[in-house]
Amino acid sequence: MSSSDYGDRLKDLYGLVQGYIHMDARGRSRTFEAVFDFYQCMLLTLFNTFRNIYSNYKHLYIQYILSNLILPRKDSKYDG
Repeated sequence: MSSSDYGDRLKDLYGLVQGYIHMDARGRSRTFEAVFDFYQCMLLTLFNTFRNIYSNYKHLYIQYILSNLILPRKDSKYDG
């Protein structure tokens, strides 16, 4: 199978898979929204857990958790 045939098959497969994901009126996947909300709740729970620990590494735990909340910014020097 040539690379163009492979690419065409992947495009067809993506279209079929995308049809099974329920999209709301804004064009966003509700499945993704549910997973993202769960992830945010877990981060808040972990933050509260680590906030109450008594350890010399407390600040490292909190910095690690908060680093997951920071969204990468699109920067022109990394766009290629």
